[in-house]
Amino acid sequence: ADKGGNIEEQDRAGNAEDITNQSTKGASKQRRSLINLEIEHLKELLPLSETTRNHIFQLQVMALVCTYIRKHHYSDCSTWRWHSTLLSHRWAGTFEKALREFLLVFDRQGKILYISGNVNEFLGHSVEELLCHGDSIYDLIDPKDHSSVQSVLWSGLPSTSITKPSVDDTTIICRL
Repeated sequence: ADKGGNIEEQDRAGNAEDITNQSTKGASKQRRSLINLEIEHLKELLPLSETTRNHIFQLQVMALVCTYIRKHHYSDCSTWRWHSTLLSHRWAGTFEKALREFLLVFDRQGKILYISGNVNEFLGHSVEELLCHGDSIYDLIDPKDHSSVQSVLWSGLPSTSITKPSVDDTTIICRL
């Protein structure tokens, strides 16, 4: 009888473990479902065409959301108001048509703030495809060029120089 009790206790312990595993699996599935719903909601909030919205996947959505928030964080600062006007959707199309190149704006840490929509004409990749690779200029350029770009970005310019237009332009040529 003693051995039977042990078997019954083992069965009950096994059943309790099965129930716990099922409960954990159910909770995990529910969390994933909620995350997927939130990402879909974020996708709908992004200023994208319906065609683009239908073709991007979750990683691209998250990269675009991060870039969009970062851009608006910088454009909300009083020192970046001129960037906000320049990069607004109203002016972006006109600005892009006037350029014979694409525009890529990033901060001193290399975090991407803006990529003009005409980038596809030059690189053969959409903004969404580029941001899927990362949210930093270092994710897009050849690793051989990282130190050159970093030295220019970290050249010791005081942060207040960003607020004043500089006479000296800096050109960085690198491989994408």
